[in-house]
Amino acid sequence: PMLADYDAMVYTDLNEPMRLTAIADGRPLVMNFWATWCPYCVQEMPDYQQIYNEYKDRVSFAFIDSVGGKGETTEEALAWLRQNGFEGLPAYFDNDHEASSAYSAWSLPTSVIVSAKGEILDISAGAIDPNLMRRALDSLV
Repeated sequence: PMLADYDAMVYTDLNEPMRLTAIADGRPLVMNFWATWCPYCVQEMPDYQQIYNEYKDRVSFAFIDSVGGKGETTEEALAWLRQNGFEGLPAYFDNDHEASSAYSAWSLPTSVIVSAKGEILDISAGAIDPNLMRRALDSLV
């Protein structure tokens, strides 16, 4: 499967629409579907921050908040990211659940790895193993 076949609209913190293919921009892409009320999402965020810091120059990232789940709002998610020191992470918001639907990301967290050619290589629910994620990214860059 290809990213272009499952392209979906998400929104920036300024509510600007953005397609997943535009976020990838010809680089490998890691998407992480998360929410502030999800304990495993919260648990893995420090690992993702480190991975983002290590790979951000070679890999595109999209941290896609599940807006509306348990009443979560964009503002609450942004405040949580700020309060916990995750301001640098590229946050997007699945306001209409188009991306969650495209990737069946109903169990949080869900991570998706896409190659630079746009091939969807892995979709996995549950917290990441940071070492496995690094190995996967090393094979793509």
